[in-house]
Amino acid sequence: MDVDISVQRGFVYFTIGITFFTSLFLGLKYVLRKVTGVTKGGNVDKTNYNLPYFALLEICNSLVSLIQSLVASSVGILIVSSCYNDVMHERNWLCNRYAWVIVAYLLYDTACMYLVHSYKHKQDQVSKSHRERVISFFRKNQMMMIHHIILPLVLFPVTISLRRGLGDFFLGCFYLVELSTPFTNLRSILSTATKVPGFMWLMAFS
Repeated sequence: MDVDISVQRGFVYFTIGITFFTSLFLGLKYVLRKVTGVTKGGNVDKTNYNLPYFALLEICNSLVSLIQSLVASSVGILIVSSCYNDVMHERNWLCNRYAWVIVAYLLYDTACMYLVHSYKHKQDQVSKSHRERVISFFRKNQMMMIHHIILPLVLFPVTISLRRGLGDFFLGCFYLVELSTPFTNLRSILSTATKVPGFMWLMAFS
């Protein structure tokens, strides 16, 4: 399999990534809504899970992030294990391909975070214009948005072309940074769930 890929092929991986992460989020949302009875209005049925709709969306997004981080870490392990003999010149076919998938994930995650933000602050933003809502979102998530902007605009071009095929090993090490993300996601999920009476029991026995 060719190590380097064309931009056209890269967009194929980008499209696959967008489709996968979006479908996973929608699937998780569907299952959780069915189990808990949560509606867009934030009401619940007789299941007694007093879970706000934005919290359900937040849990779904955290689960998607957890899965992405596990995949990225696995990709990192495969790259590092295949390139450690010559850290500058050995190549792995996953490097550039997964870079396109990560850009797709960052785009998905930004849109999903905005969706959560919109429902979480719905009452506060009734009188605001769309532009004001977007600005409010960026202000409340400054560090995460800087991360989501720098990676596609700076590190992605370096990964795809500017490094000229050198250092796949170090790119694999960069993917391994995601190893800590599942724990962050679990903390976020548990933090949300513990605020909801009965919801922890649902998670424990599902």
